[in-house]
Amino acid sequence: MASVYGGSSLNIAASDSMNAKEGCFLKPVYFCNGFDTAITINGSSDVYGFMRDDTYAKSVLKTRLSNRGWVMQEKILSPRTLHCGRMGMFWECKTTIASEFFPNGLKHHLKARSESLVYKHPVKTLLDSQALECRWWTLCFRYSSCDLTYPGDKLVAISGVAREFQQRNGGLYYAGLWREGIEEQLCWQPLEPQTRPAYRAPSWSWAAVDGVIKFSIQYPPAETLYIRMLSCNVAATPDQFGAVSDGLDTPDDLQASAWAQAAEAYADLGQPKQDFRFCLDCAGEIYARLSTAVYFLPVLQRHGNRRHKSQKGPDGLLMQSVTVQGLVLDGKGLDKGRYRRIGYFDFENAGFEENEYHPFMSLLEISGKQVAEEHCIEVARNSEHPDEKEFVICLV
Repeated sequence: MASVYGGSSLNIAASDSMNAKEGCFLKPVYFCNGFDTAITINGSSDVYGFMRDDTYAKSVLKTRLSNRGWVMQEKILSPRTLHCGRMGMFWECKTTIASEFFPNGLKHHLKARSESLVYKHPVKTLLDSQALECRWWTLCFRYSSCDLTYPGDKLVAISGVAREFQQRNGGLYYAGLWREGIEEQLCWQPLEPQTRPAYRAPSWSWAAVDGVIKFSIQYPPAETLYIRMLSCNVAATPDQFGAVSDGLDTPDDLQASAWAQAAEAYADLGQPKQDFRFCLDCAGEIYARLSTAVYFLPVLQRHGNRRHKSQKGPDGLLMQSVTVQGLVLDGKGLDKGRYRRIGYFDFENAGFEENEYHPFMSLLEISGKQVAEEHCIEVARNSEHPDEKEFVICLV
């Protein structure tokens, strides 16, 4: 299907139709969705466009059709799309956003508002950027909110776009992630965890779970990485962008051990007793973890700024912050050194607030290497720093 839509001249979308029988022309007869008018101010006359600022979103992004997972790559790969809906017709191509009320294109101020609704990236421009990695995660964020009749199509339904990204940007593709910067890409987080679906991707891939996914990709990249990927073995169908069934090998410098303790997502890490929050990838799994050892794997550390509303004036005080992000792993039922991802943690040190950052980093420094050595597949020497050890594990 990707080649069909990618090789087309025009894609006509019945965006608001309930079914195939309802048709394209659903706009009420006397409906008006914007207009141009000449306005004179201080003797100077100009033409201004007027339109509700949510019109583009309601006509293109939040329609019944746009909520379907397969539709996203059809819209992106098609060079032009004509959206037919209850608020009139909208046109999208790589250079223009227009509607039947603004056939020459949206005026500058209207276009700016429309683009802001899609994070500055209109659908047709997602493939046309030097920062393709950023655009990929914008696309995956939107795609993760879409529905699929068959959840097993999670990677298949976006495979055409992945192939197009690779042709434009190069790089190796692993189950929804790209080889370059893959360590940072592992730090995704479900916004509203759902029950765990049937297997369709390795646990380290965002495609393994349902629901909207938040990605922590930022520029510039993280200042500190605690892990480094050695190799990746993804068993795919004949289409390398399709369904997968294997895992990712990664070494880590430091790893902390944790025990799931209560019905809430907290962990007891070492002595003295200290609780640490973490977020489960899938809802309803906390009770299954109450007697299971889980492990905190720090992935990266980055610096930033955070505004404290309670400090000094209505806008608060802008303060520097440092954050450590990582994965929560479970090795139950697996061989030594092999783990599956079950969650995510994010500890921030931001000024006046009580936080878990310093206790976690302290315990990591004290016992991290010992725990890692006890639970890894093998201990290796760092090729870049021969005096340092690397602890090799496998994520499946």
